[in-house]
Amino acid sequence: MQKNTQIKNEDKLRSYSMDILVGLEYIHKSNVIHADMKLPNILMQRPSPEEKCQGELPIIKICDFGISQIIKPQEF
Repeated sequence: MQKNTQIKNEDKLRSYSMDILVGLEYIHKSNVIHADMKLPNILMQRPSPEEKCQGELPIIKICDFGISQIIKPQEF
């Protein structure tokens, strides 16, 4: 059975997705493969109340590099 879940704030979702993609691009350019990307390995650092009043969004971070691998560029 498929759930019909409404996206409440598409702009925030887009921003979080871009943060994840930028993070992945950065680690891939550093020759690191995460190898365990899943929702529990994504952290959200919420802004302080003052930062929130200034329009700051939470910062999304990728964590748990326990099984990540460093590869040589020619291995791509």
